Amino acid sequence: MKKILVLLFLGTFFISCKKNKRAELEISFQTELNGSSFDMSNTFSDSQNRSIRLELFKFYLSNLSFIDEGGELHEFEEIVLLDLGSSGYTSFTSAIPTGKYTGLSVGIGVPQNLNEQDPSNYSEEDHPLNTTQATFWGMNSMYRFVMIDGRYDLEPDQTFDGTFSYHTGHNQSFRTITFNQNFEFKKNETYQIEL
Repeated sequence: MKKILVLLFLGTFFISCKKNKRAELEISFQTELNGSSFDMSNTFSDSQNRSIRLELFKFYLSNLSFIDEGGELHEFEEIVLLDLGSSGYTSFTSAIPTGKYTGLSVGIGVPQNLNEQDPSNYSEEDHPLNTTQATFWGMNSMYRFVMIDGRYDLEPDQTFDGTFSYHTGHNQSFRTITFNQNFEFKKNETYQIEL
């Protein structure tokens, strides 16, 4: 009996030690125009002097991983859905593995193995791939990776002439980008990255 209790204690100790080798990271996003924060209630002019106002800007990030000095990926989030809302700002917080890293790898969109899943597989209401997120493209049986909707004024005369939507979602649209930057995260510390 004593041996069993000792083994249970040691198992619990090692599991909790492994779990505690984490730090907390907040990653935030802010839309910018000409180097200044930009919110969705404002308009901007494109290269043809049309006034544009964004009304929706949602996108998926996936396979978020830090890259160690040996090139190995350490994933900390499988998938997140970000909605920039009217402020043009959003953030999320994640537990991350401690250590030193030379880069951050981020997938833009939904990777093929998740993109081809049935959304009914994700029953938790706040899951990024749940049907309540309104991102599943039923007619194509896949998710929309990036959703940008807005209005445009051709003259510009302060009257919007029409609407536009840019939605991507095919597997070939999935992209991975890498930010080459040194990071160091220590146990039980809190960090922030602004993108």
